[in-house]
Amino acid sequence: MSTELVKKKVAGCQQIVACTIKAAPTLLMDVPLYSLIHLAVDILGLSIVRNVVYRFEGGGKTIVCVLAESHLVVETFPEDGIVELEIASCRKIDTNKLYKMFTESEYELQEMTGLIKNEFGSWGHGLK
Repeated sequence: MSTELVKKKVAGCQQIVACTIKAAPTLLMDVPLYSLIHLAVDILGLSIVRNVVYRFEGGGKTIVCVLAESHLVVETFPEDGIVELEIASCRKIDTNKLYKMFTESEYELQEMTGLIKNEFGSWGHGLK
């Protein structure tokens, strides 16, 4: 298979970014979480199609946002004051914008990791 054909075949490759965020209990409530989600989506130029929320006993929740570009998932762990955010997109995710968003918010970014498909369709670690 020619290199050009391979490049065309994976032109819609995905990037996945996962963030671990420390948050005060008040930031784990619905309104602040939805504000965070909408801010991230707006900053990255993504579009929400639909949201689904599942609430666990003890106050944790999972929010799944179907995006026109793929999906965004938020999971809360109130016992640890942690929010896990995962964004998968068929477009490039500007992690610098995402990082800046966290530095200007009340949420404390603990870690940001990512997976990126290369031109041959294999997943590689790292953020760009």
